[in-house]
Amino acid sequence: DLDSAKWPIVDGAALAYADEYNRDYFILMNGHPFGGDTIESMAIDLSSFSGAVLSYDYKRRAANWEDDLIISYWNGSTWIEVDRQSGRQTEMDAYQRITIHLPIEALHSEFRFQVRSIGSANDDSLHEDWHIDNLEVMGWMVSTVILGDTWP
Repeated sequence: DLDSAKWPIVDGAALAYADEYNRDYFILMNGHPFGGDTIESMAIDLSSFSGAVLSYDYKRRAANWEDDLIISYWNGSTWIEVDRQSGRQTEMDAYQRITIHLPIEALHSEFRFQVRSIGSANDDSLHEDWHIDNLEVMGWMVSTVILGDTWP
């Protein structure tokens, strides 16, 4: 199971083991049977940072359905979409790394991010399979350096 301390909200997504690309574990999202899967991170304090990125690896399997993969962050009152991978693309043979530069509005003490797979609810199991791995949030601080010098 996903670590509930890191992922307090898990709806439909599952931890999967060893895919054909030698990943030990990955998060499987396929939207079946209710039309969507969601994971939501714990709160992360980004208030002391001047910039941050959210990065993840993904792979699309069973492609060409309408199940998109959506990455959002919590702004304190609503979810703001910052990235979307279309389910109407071809199946992928390898993981792709995505890095999202978070807007300044995301740099607050209760930052959370959400990964969702959306699609239609049906019984025929024709849903996208999204493999998600290596989710990371990295922040940095920029300090102002004032250089003083005397010129003749």
